[in-house]
Amino acid sequence: MDFGALVSIRGVCRVNIKNLLQMEPYLRGDVSPMMDRSSDDIELGVRISKLRESMCNLHSLQMKLRVPEDEPLQTNIKSSLSWSEKETFEGYDENFIPGLPERLSFAAYQSVSGMSDAELLTLQKYKIKAMDSADTLERLNSGIEYVEHNIGMIAARLAIQNISFSVHSLLNTSIHHQHQHDQGSEYLILVRSNWC
Repeated sequence: MDFGALVSIRGVCRVNIKNLLQMEPYLRGDVSPMMDRSSDDIELGVRISKLRESMCNLHSLQMKLRVPEDEPLQTNIKSSLSWSEKETFEGYDENFIPGLPERLSFAAYQSVSGMSDAELLTLQKYKIKAMDSADTLERLNSGIEYVEHNIGMIAARLAIQNISFSVHSLLNTSIHHQHQHDQGSEYLILVRSNWC
């Protein structure tokens, strides 16, 4: 095939399947939205603020990380947060749009730059747990825990990266000074040999 298509799929809402009508070439059926049960608004507000702050901190840290040229820098956290905070969703049935707290509670579960296979597996486990929960507050707390874990991981990588950069710079400076010292010694030897 000489051409292709890029398809982007975003899950907006969890659904209950009432009746599956068709399997090929795509799934079709009767579904109803599956929303979270309501929680204490005061506690939700506090945890939402904490999640937003943690996600912004993670994004800022991640932007400082140097990655190989063949690896794109991940900006999923910022995109996910922006999407979840949207106020209007054109082209969607409003009955299938979760409220802001529920949307934000899913936003944390994104990959970050340089994740290993084990870390991606951990992310999948968090996502499955999030999908199984019908408690927004529980999911927010789990999301905060996951983002804070990633902040620690990225901070450690940045520290290693900075140490490596400092050692590399120090070695280059030392080699440069040694080269200048060696050139000076050669000059002294030449001068002394001319006096003999």
